[in-house]
Amino acid sequence: PYLQHVKAQLDNNMTVPASIPSSARKNLRARVRVLINDTGYLLKWEWQPGGASDNAAFDLMIADTFKGFGIGGQRKFKQPPPEHLNKWIKVTVDGGQLR
Repeated sequence: PYLQHVKAQLDNNMTVPASIPSSARKNLRARVRVLINDTGYLLKWEWQPGGASDNAAFDLMIADTFKGFGIGGQRKFKQPPPEHLNKWIKVTVDGGQLR
């Protein structure tokens, strides 16, 4: 359930740039890892090996979304359960699932 929460929070806060047509968006994928602290703020994120999408606008959208979840940011995740606290969480951003 916590992994689904993280994925849903990210998907709900990403706005695909208008420069990416919907026909191209459905084929875009990126893989990242996130580290969330005990209060729900993002401590760090990084691309998984080979995880960037090769679409600069899509990748920038992902990076910008993560800024809002950083410490002091406007958004945060629920407090992670002990099994996810201070551990990397792998997330796939699927352009076909975004608005």
